[in-house]
Amino acid sequence: PSYLDSTFESYGIKHSSSSTAAAPDLASHLEKTDASSLAELSDEAYGKFRRALGKLLWLGQTRMDMKVYLSLLGTKQAKPTFAAEQALRAVLRFLRNDGRVALRFPSPALMAENPDLDYVVHVFADASML
Repeated sequence: PSYLDSTFESYGIKHSSSSTAAAPDLASHLEKTDASSLAELSDEAYGKFRRALGKLLWLGQTRMDMKVYLSLLGTKQAKPTFAAEQALRAVLRFLRNDGRVALRFPSPALMAENPDLDYVVHVFADASML
């Protein structure tokens, strides 16, 4: 649960009890065409962006719901812009309020020891698969 704490701190993102964990709309950030949004990040901001993206990519191994967001952000890794940083911040805000989601596969022994435990499986499928 504390894996991204240093990243949240470096971007000044705090947990908000009033905020819902709605999925971020990255298009609203990445499709901006004004000059300030297309400006490249400074060297310091670039390093911070890459560190945060690297941590998110590592987290993406257990958060399959993040794959599309991480792919979109990854395309901006070579020359991140202010708009890309804003998209990254949107993902970080989402994770700050929805950060306790993880894949957990209990062992057969644990399931046998605790037959009363309720394991809930959430499945997401593409509409074309139905």
